[in-house]
Amino acid sequence: MIATANDKAVEALGCGLRTPDTLLVSLGTYVAGMATGPRNVTDATDFWVNYASAPHSYLYESGGVRRGMWTVSWYRDLLGEEVLSQAREAGRTVEDYLNDEAAKVPPGADGRMTVLDWLAPGDAPFRKGTILGFDGRHGRFHIYRSILEALAMTVHDTTARMAKELGTDYREVIVSGGGSRSDLMMQIQADVHGVPARRAEASSAAGLGAAICAAVGLGVYAVSRRPSPGWSARARSSARTGTTTTSTSVLRRCTSANTPTRSAAGCTTSSPENPG
Repeated sequence: MIATANDKAVEALGCGLRTPDTLLVSLGTYVAGMATGPRNVTDATDFWVNYASAPHSYLYESGGVRRGMWTVSWYRDLLGEEVLSQAREAGRTVEDYLNDEAAKVPPGADGRMTVLDWLAPGDAPFRKGTILGFDGRHGRFHIYRSILEALAMTVHDTTARMAKELGTDYREVIVSGGGSRSDLMMQIQADVHGVPARRAEASSAAGLGAAICAAVGLGVYAVSRRPSPGWSARARSSARTGTTTTSTSVLRRCTSANTPTRSAAGCTTSSPENPG
């Protein structure tokens, strides 16, 4: 039996997260940002520290959104048979159809705002999710886009605080999880973070990361005992990223490292949450 690290650590390994200036955004039921580095930060206030899968490294995990991509699925299911029929007529999956139509909505969703408290944290059970800013221009695809933007902006807010505490800047974002298959979500991520966004190539990054750990444990891949580079080139090359989406800066003006809110003219309001 080969012991690996925790689920987020093997996901980071499978995505190719290796340098402190790269941010990983994990789009799963729990949506959060991750980075890696050599320091065990024992007094962190805006992120959690765990052992990384790679030797001599630590994984830093920001606060995020509980029921993150679950909220996307929840809204998709609410739309029901009508949208399913429209997707079939267009020869698309429901998810692709929603993304196609939401891509026609202007960035900022014409002032539509979503607060992602679909599952309140244990220390604030009174919190509720909400969608604000309705007017006559808005339809179902405005709501869908506002949810995607809220996910991106919430994680931008929490990872910006993490970056400030670590004293680093991110030059690129790797996006993993089911949501990364959406070209619209990739564009939103690039725009909100203001740096290129790359899609993780592996369909199960955590599974790939665990397999790499097993290969090292069995001696298939070599590993250095020195602090750097740690993994052999063969092991590192197993984790790859695919297409890159560049920022258009359309949503960048709406983000802030101090608050996840937006004005009525533009950006999605969101509320960061902690796991648990």
